[in-house]
Amino acid sequence: MALTTFDPSQLNIGDTRVLQTVTGHTLTNDSTTSATFVDTSTAIVITPQKSTSKFLIFISGLGTTGNGATTNGIFTISGTTSGNLGSSSQGLAQVIGNSATSFYNQMMIMAADSPGTTATQTYKVRFYSAGGAAVAWGVGQQVAWTIMEIG
Repeated sequence: MALTTFDPSQLNIGDTRVLQTVTGHTLTNDSTTSATFVDTSTAIVITPQKSTSKFLIFISGLGTTGNGATTNGIFTISGTTSGNLGSSSQGLAQVIGNSATSFYNQMMIMAADSPGTTATQTYKVRFYSAGGAAVAWGVGQQVAWTIMEIG
């Protein structure tokens, strides 16, 4: 049986359809002890085809807290126009740490955005340490993403 590929431009729902998708992956290893959101090295660039488009953003990666650290790792996605797409204090995903062991959490961070422009957008994973000890993103593992423009 032959494999078939999916062409998202053929998915039409009335006048709305998937205009484009951006997918990719990279190895990354970022860490921070910052008490405020800082950028990781994960940054995805997409140029909207329409100013009325919406983006569905999916980013998968490994987050950790340090061994013996009572620290939570807080993760979010930030866009060029819209800024933080999650809660300013709780982000979109968390790794909860305790003093007994390191915690590793494979996360799927998801968000929707409507930048309202055709200017190029960069979506970044941002994170911080709620507790002062190191938290990490990627940890030398694959970080993968898909962004779909719906318009």
